[in-house]
Amino acid sequence: MLENEELEKIIERKDKQLPDYQLSVYGSIIWRCRNDAGFIVALDSSEIPVGKIGFYTELTQECQMKTAARKDGRKYVMAFTSKEKFKKYFDVSGVVLPMDDLIAIICLKKEEVDGIVINLGKKELILEISALEDLLQCIGHFEFLNKQV
Repeated sequence: MLENEELEKIIERKDKQLPDYQLSVYGSIIWRCRNDAGFIVALDSSEIPVGKIGFYTELTQECQMKTAARKDGRKYVMAFTSKEKFKKYFDVSGVVLPMDDLIAIICLKKEEVDGIVINLGKKELILEISALEDLLQCIGHFEFLNKQV
């Protein structure tokens, strides 16, 4: 579920200003969603000890997702592509959540958060709500097409 090496390579690219960068990001996320990929989402949780990773269950669905704030006050849900990237942040618990479910949840919380930050730090990717809504539509179209075939 966390085999996100391709997405990590895209995030780490130096040429992020080129037009194909955003398409590469979208394409990788959509492809990984088709293969039931997930992210580790940082949480405030009494159910999962700090530094540990659990699975999304009824017990954890009420937990507060951790956000990173920018200087301008914009808040982004913290998500990670791998255990190694997550372990850099020792003051949070984590839960594995399918990418498409996380995107849908964040879109529902657009009054509270401004998007998602993947792999917080020097080599991070920030996706605004508008990008997440576009991704959610694309994922929905692929799911519809797969059911038709």
